[in-house]
Amino acid sequence: MTSVKVGNVEIISLLDMSFAFPLAGAFPSIEADAWAPYRNLYPEMFGSGEEFATNAQCYALRSGDRTILVDTGMGTQGPAGQAGNLLPDMRSKGIDPESVDTVVFTHHHFDHDADFPAFILTRWDQMVPRDKELHVYGPTLTEEFTNGIIDEDIGLFRHDWKARVGHVGSQITYRDRGGELPRSKPLVIPKDVGPGVIV
Repeated sequence: MTSVKVGNVEIISLLDMSFAFPLAGAFPSIEADAWAPYRNLYPEMFGSGEEFATNAQCYALRSGDRTILVDTGMGTQGPAGQAGNLLPDMRSKGIDPESVDTVVFTHHHFDHDADFPAFILTRWDQMVPRDKELHVYGPTLTEEFTNGIIDEDIGLFRHDWKARVGHVGSQITYRDRGGELPRSKPLVIPKDVGPGVIV
């Protein structure tokens, strides 16, 4: 099952990637025979018996015209060298990056946020006729992480959006796709939040 409906909210499971890792490497203090009860309960997760298979997943919550993305995936380099699949999986399930108005990070580990720069810039680049705000919530470092990507003075990807905003060829391409000039920088509003309910 890739989605479930709770009231008027659709919760959609998004697969970034599947991978396996050696049990002994991840849990060196756990004896191999201690896994036996779990192998019996979840045989599909143990493969050869010496590895643990899992998924890196994100979730979308959709209700009316609102779409929230929970985490943004691993990006281009997974544990076994495979690339993340979040954006293609979103599109295959009818979720365009442009429809996402809020991103919520559960925590800041690379398997949950490494694809965030690509997500922000892909969403912004495809947004026509004008960009709309993307609200980003997460634990401490969410503001610093987001600003470190797109801030006008220190953002590591400022060169990208500045070129797309300021270069005549980029302006023509944007206008030809239905965009309205002048084009704004990515409208991303990050907020560090603690545990609790986000309204």
